[in-house]
Amino acid sequence: MAKIAGVSKHSLVDYENEDKTVYPNAAFLTAIATAGADVLYILTGVRSVPSEQSLSHRAAALVDNYEHCKEEDKAALERLASAAASSERLKESGEKVG
Repeated sequence: MAKIAGVSKHSLVDYENEDKTVYPNAAFLTAIATAGADVLYILTGVRSVPSEQSLSHRAAALVDNYEHCKEEDKAALERLASAAASSERLKESGEKVG
């Protein structure tokens, strides 16, 4: 991680041990975020919400369509998705479906 972030191993240990005399800079945080670290979680303990950029094109389109539905249609889609996923889980487990 130190190599990815461009800092010494000693600096990384200081950051991890919450040494109050040494703080990571923006370049460090950017580097570890680029490598996949959840910087918001590291700094605040609150997980980042995945962005649409992390979704496939199909999944992002599905989310966008869902967000543009009326509330009763959202509820219907949620029931449909739950039923479809439950059926697939049963198939994967080898249990009889239907």
